Amino acid sequence: MKKSGVPLSLWVFNVMSETIDDRQFSISVIIPTYNAAGYIGRAIDSVLAQTYRPDEVIVVDDGSTDNTAEVIQSYGASVRYIYQNNAGPGAARNRGIKAAAGRWLAFLDSDDAWLAHKLQCQVDLLKRNPELMWVGANFIFHHEESQSEYLALELEEAKTFLSDREFVENYIDMILNMLIWTPSVLMVHRDVFQVVGGYVEGLYFSEDFELCLRIACHWPKFGYNAEPLMIYTKYRSDGLTNSQTTMAKNLYVLQVFDIHLAHTRQYGQYDSFCRFVVWDLHRIIYDMFYYKRYDYIRHILSRYCGILPMSTKAIMVFLIAFPLVNMLCQKKTFKLFSWQFVLDFRFAERLRHLLKVGK
Repeated sequence: MKKSGVPLSLWVFNVMSETIDDRQFSISVIIPTYNAAGYIGRAIDSVLAQTYRPDEVIVVDDGSTDNTAEVIQSYGASVRYIYQNNAGPGAARNRGIKAAAGRWLAFLDSDDAWLAHKLQCQVDLLKRNPELMWVGANFIFHHEESQSEYLALELEEAKTFLSDREFVENYIDMILNMLIWTPSVLMVHRDVFQVVGGYVEGLYFSEDFELCLRIACHWPKFGYNAEPLMIYTKYRSDGLTNSQTTMAKNLYVLQVFDIHLAHTRQYGQYDSFCRFVVWDLHRIIYDMFYYKRYDYIRHILSRYCGILPMSTKAIMVFLIAFPLVNMLCQKKTFKLFSWQFVLDFRFAERLRHLLKVGK
């Protein structure tokens, strides 16, 4: 007996294989939201339009005071709605993780949107690389005010970095080259959270990056789709993470650095992470000078004295001693830090390469 020209036994085997395969890739989508009535529908629509349909869509409302709940509940049984008192983005995602039944957890911020083949591409990548426990992807930056768009990482640059593979061996090594810690591109095996725990609930910025660093210490290999699979929209002013000031954001980033300078040493990732910390500290230091927060600059100088380049420390000491110079020459201060750091970093990378070659 045949079905559409295919032997019945083979047809049954194929159907059973597909069923088992799909069960291995059961996916729960978790969307945290806060006062997002104006755009949460776009995020949900992008999930429901996926060519690979997820098993469930969970939206965690983090204490919204607008009509976000009404918009979400209009989707009926297609979306599972969970409300909690306002506790921040980490707590909202953790609530979704606890409620999720899928083997794989995919995250999406309420003001972002997936391209229709996002889940399918990531499932296909995982099938080809079954050892992977988490994957991300390239994405499109969309600026709402200017209506401009650009890729987070140019395709050729991404493909060159990946060297014809679909993953990188060490996530922490790649963070200097790619902006990939936005949760809206991540899909993570649920067993990962049993080992590393959930999001840190006291962080209101960089909580996603902090989690990625923890995962990378246990599973450094990271799957990556070079093609963009998500649209990251820059227009939120009262959303989950963009309500903080630049200064507050920098303080959260410093908290992450403090946590992981010790943590990465334990897992043999200290040198790689230090390189990123030094890179990003230059941006933070400039912000501190711009806002004339000399108390925090002194803290950075003291806390990170052992890893900052000597030339950076010299500039910092000079500008602290003569703040009027900083006030009069802020743009030049930024250029000074930029050029000084690029030269220092390139010299350090060249020296690292020579030392490796010499071994």
